[in-house]
Amino acid sequence: MYYNGNYSPEGVDVSASLFSPDRIYTVDKNHHKISVSVIDFNKWFRESNISRCDVLKLDCEGAEYDIVYSIPDGYFSRIRYIVADVHKMSNENENIHALSAYLERKGYSVNTVNDEILYAKYTGRP
Repeated sequence: MYYNGNYSPEGVDVSASLFSPDRIYTVDKNHHKISVSVIDFNKWFRESNISRCDVLKLDCEGAEYDIVYSIPDGYFSRIRYIVADVHKMSNENENIHALSAYLERKGYSVNTVNDEILYAKYTGRP
């Protein structure tokens, strides 16, 4: 993870990301690379015995794409709402328009605000 410990007096870095400066604009030369443990979304869903998720809130500085694109098809009907803070990344499918289209194909009605915030409601109709 790329983290800037000098970001605030409290040591809180809201710009920390799993991605380097060449992938996301919120990370710069002041960020240091540190190792952190992560868990795969699908593994977390299974191990936590989650049968239904009313709201999946994603604010993960660019990792929203890897998370959403890795969700197995059978899980989408179990997630009623998805709310995401979306960051434009360097890959073609890593922007709010691509993510919106993907979720619409999975059965969600999607609204966006300022090309940064995504609201999706599962309707079951692609």
